[in-house]
Amino acid sequence: TRDRRLGLRYCEQRPCKLYLLTFNDEKLECISPKDEWSVKSPRFSPSKKQLVYLTTGCISEHRNCESLKLMDWETKKVSTLVDIVKNPKEGEFPGIYCYHLKNYCWTEDENFILLNSEWRCATTILAINTKDGKVLKISTFNNSQESISMLDHYKGYILALQQSISKPY
Repeated sequence: TRDRRLGLRYCEQRPCKLYLLTFNDEKLECISPKDEWSVKSPRFSPSKKQLVYLTTGCISEHRNCESLKLMDWETKKVSTLVDIVKNPKEGEFPGIYCYHLKNYCWTEDENFILLNSEWRCATTILAINTKDGKVLKISTFNNSQESISMLDHYKGYILALQQSISKPY
């Protein structure tokens, strides 16, 4: 028989929860809500007061739309910044389709989360407001055959990679 490959590296739809381990008490507790099937890419804010992560809710299929959750680290209260989009209309925000959040996804002022997401047939950069969940598509073109991906950001600047299947650069 073949060995079964374990972990999210081989299958991102496996159940995954967030746990908090307290060394002093040797206590391990689940801190993600019970109705969240697969939690991934938890990232602390620069101040370490908030935590964001992606989740598919209770859906377990591959490459599903995800929601972006925000947890107040002191109270462990979770709120939804961007919910799962079920039936997007033509031209509207289709939802978050992101492999993982970058380690440095927070802006320095903690007002935005920056991430790469699929938008129809192209990759684009999204800026999500951490106060109201509004989504801003960051793009320098209107051609749906061109993609732009964030590589890094620093003090209001984004280093990005632009790619096209229709023209060489």
